[in-house]
Amino acid sequence: MNEIEKALEELEALRLYAMLPYDGYETTLETIETSIKALEEKKNNRWIPVNEKLPKIYEDTNTSEIVFVQGYDKEADYEWQAMGWYAEEPKQWFFAECKSTDKPIDWINIIAWQPLPEPYKEG
Repeated sequence: MNEIEKALEELEALRLYAMLPYDGYETTLETIETSIKALEEKKNNRWIPVNEKLPKIYEDTNTSEIVFVQGYDKEADYEWQAMGWYAEEPKQWFFAECKSTDKPIDWINIIAWQPLPEPYKEG
């Protein structure tokens, strides 16, 4: 269990106590719920190391959804980011363009990925 998951678990337990009526419990409960929401968002918007997990593969296409990808060029010692997707067959990454650097990119050494944010919805 990582630190965010542990904090969420502890806040969930505190929320039960904060629901008991006492002076100021509404403010305490609101603070706890705001904290839970912020931690959930942080948990869901983190870079995921590729050695921990790869993006979900859709059976009909054998590819993942489009995600942010981060790589590292060992020889030049710099990181880069691009949008791309992972394919099950052959087991490799495919990329759109990379705007985070104008240096040559080592497309092989992918270190992490992150889901794209939800699209903006008005209202």
